[in-house]
Amino acid sequence: MEDKLEDKKEKREEPKKKSNKLLMIFLSVLAVLVLVGFAARVLWRSLGGKISSKFLSLFLSKTAGENVKVENDGKKISFDGKGGQFSYSAEGKLPDGFPSDFPIYPGAKLTSSWTTTGEDSKGISVVWETTDSVTQVKLFYKDKLTAGGWKIDNELAQETMQTISFEKDKTSGFVGLAESNGKLTISVTLGIK
Repeated sequence: MEDKLEDKKEKREEPKKKSNKLLMIFLSVLAVLVLVGFAARVLWRSLGGKISSKFLSLFLSKTAGENVKVENDGKKISFDGKGGQFSYSAEGKLPDGFPSDFPIYPGAKLTSSWTTTGEDSKGISVVWETTDSVTQVKLFYKDKLTAGGWKIDNELAQETMQTISFEKDKTSGFVGLAESNGKLTISVTLGIK
């Protein structure tokens, strides 16, 4: 009788072990990709441009087993793999595919952007900084989004963060506003089908 209970207990724990193993593999792969990107930036800065972007791209491509490209003194990093494409830029430019009719807060400094492309969709995230107030920026986006035909779906207000979600045609996303150290970060994240 005890043996049967023991067998049942082992069978119940088996699926849990498999899902934990898959989760650990996924998290490990994700951590490696993040570390490779971070290492590229740190390596580039520490060497002060003594090696070329081409060499660093080749090194990271061999390490990751996928196509990694480092450009413009490490300010632009792209990854092209079997599952899709990813790129990061600190060049101060809007990424390709950013909707031309999306409002941009006047005077805000573009600090970085991320893009990712999968089989049937594209993700874009752009980050700006300003010294203007959360209230000022939130009112700007509420007014401009509505005037531009964007439908505001939801608003969330927390102590130091505000979020406005929206959609238009095949694009949906949110504007996140967060205050820290006298600066306001404006983060726009878009999903385009």
